[in-house]
Amino acid sequence: MLSGLAVHPDGNRLLVAQGWTDYPETSSYSIWVLNLADGELVQQLEGHQDWITSLVISPDGRWLLSTDAEGMAILWDLESGEEVRRFDNSGTSFIFHPDGKTALRSSVDFSLELWDLASGEMMRRFEGHTDRVNDLVLSPDGETAYSTSNDNTVRAWSVATGELIATYQPFAEDVTNALAISPDGSRLLVGHDWEWVQGNDPIDGAIAVLDTGTGETLMVLEGHTGGVRSIEFSLDGRYALSAAGDRTLRLWDMSTGQQLAVLIGHRHWVSQTAFSPDGLSAYSTSADGNWRVWDLSEYIGDPGVDR
Repeated sequence: MLSGLAVHPDGNRLLVAQGWTDYPETSSYSIWVLNLADGELVQQLEGHQDWITSLVISPDGRWLLSTDAEGMAILWDLESGEEVRRFDNSGTSFIFHPDGKTALRSSVDFSLELWDLASGEMMRRFEGHTDRVNDLVLSPDGETAYSTSNDNTVRAWSVATGELIATYQPFAEDVTNALAISPDGSRLLVGHDWEWVQGNDPIDGAIAVLDTGTGETLMVLEGHTGGVRSIEFSLDGRYALSAAGDRTLRLWDMSTGQQLAVLIGHRHWVSQTAFSPDGLSAYSTSADGNWRVWDLSEYIGDPGVDR
């Protein structure tokens, strides 16, 4: 399968990661750097020994953080393709702080941790979750962190102190999974999922839109028929993309909550999705082993023009 996905800030490169070996069979856990113009492989990063769960590129495009299911995170120099540092006992998320010098990660012990990337030293712990942390985002100013978890909560944290600010529970049961924050920091998107147990039936993959100031649920985006694995706002905050276990991507108008498009083509659940920098295309990876490019222009028109 293909799991992690990240679009380089230069808009010319796409990074995708190989997942577990069962579907389809694979013998390595590589990160591919692809030329978006022609899909050609321009760089291949090797180092992980288990399926890669996330890829995050620094705001300046120089560095990459990747995490895997074994609990290993790797910091890469994208200019040289060299491995810079390793962090063990990592959870499934590791994201750059806007300052470019630190990064926030989930840990295997259900905590969050702030790390200094230059020294490799942990600076601060954030404790409160009672089960696995699934996703993380930071406010645009870097002052507040938000996390989702198998304990079915969304938690807000002070980055400066590590203190818990608030706890929200937008869904009555199951787990909070995929998470995104609007470019202005005013809204969160929280994807509904379930803690997988053999024999569980799929759930409706609702997406709650929360006010970051109050935690109030402003609206719920309904349409997915499987757990939500990935969500992202467009750069202007007007649209959102979601990917789920129902093998679809969905495009949403964030002013109304209207579903604008259902993108069908993957043959297995969709792992990750992302907008192109101009907002007119979407990218996705899936357990079917493919990555896809989707044309959104017929649904949203010119992102720079008000309608």
